[in-house]
Amino acid sequence: MAYFIIGDSITLTLFVILIFALAYYIYNLLTNNVFRRIGIPGPTPIPFLGEIFNVIRKGLYKNDMDLVKKYGKIVGIYEGTSSIILLSDPDLLRNVLIKDSYAFINRRVST
Repeated sequence: MAYFIIGDSITLTLFVILIFALAYYIYNLLTNNVFRRIGIPGPTPIPFLGEIFNVIRKGLYKNDMDLVKKYGKIVGIYEGTSSIILLSDPDLLRNVLIKDSYAFINRRVST
């Protein structure tokens, strides 16, 4: 009798964990569509990880250059759950880094 109670509690616990993991996965899919909704091209992110495997495999610079060649001068990517916009147009970069820098306070500049 005690075996069934323990087995049922383990099953219930695993079921609850599965439901929470599925809900988080769906939430992550919905929030990782920001760029697609506003029309910025980019690769489909791996849930929870984003582009991290490509960055590890190719290196940051090579991965960014490949994305710019494939998607154009403005590319939306995810690093984990953080959304990042890659810009390779000099005029847009000038606007972001100089003219409108107050609106882009949490930017990462890589050369």
